[in-house]
Amino acid sequence: MKIELTIDSQQIEAERSQTVLEAALEADLYIPHLCYHPDLPYFKDISPMEVCYRGTQEYCSDNQSAGYERCGLCLVEIKGQPEPLLSCLTPVEEGMEVVTVSPKLKALRQDNLAFILARTPPMPVLPVLREKAAA
Repeated sequence: MKIELTIDSQQIEAERSQTVLEAALEADLYIPHLCYHPDLPYFKDISPMEVCYRGTQEYCSDNQSAGYERCGLCLVEIKGQPEPLLSCLTPVEEGMEVVTVSPKLKALRQDNLAFILARTPPMPVLPVLREKAAA
């Protein structure tokens, strides 16, 4: 069953079972994200490695059952909600009004991306993400 919601003043239709991010992507509306990035595995399928290496330095995971929580890049503001929400985890609702671009969201996304980049070895996709987050 289709419902209607508004993302950045654009009215779209979405399936009731979709998240805000899924609905936006289907409507060709961009929300920064890693969990649905075509070059990366789906975030719910990722679990920490027991050991990883940076050069000769060995790093052991202290909590392998935790899994990957989120990247935090897909934050959106939703009318009536006091704080931004993760669009990859937020189900769509009839009449929902979503904002994907604001100074607050930009600052939060930049902080979240800085946190990721500070703890991640270089990968080909990271320069592209850095450019998009700075825009």
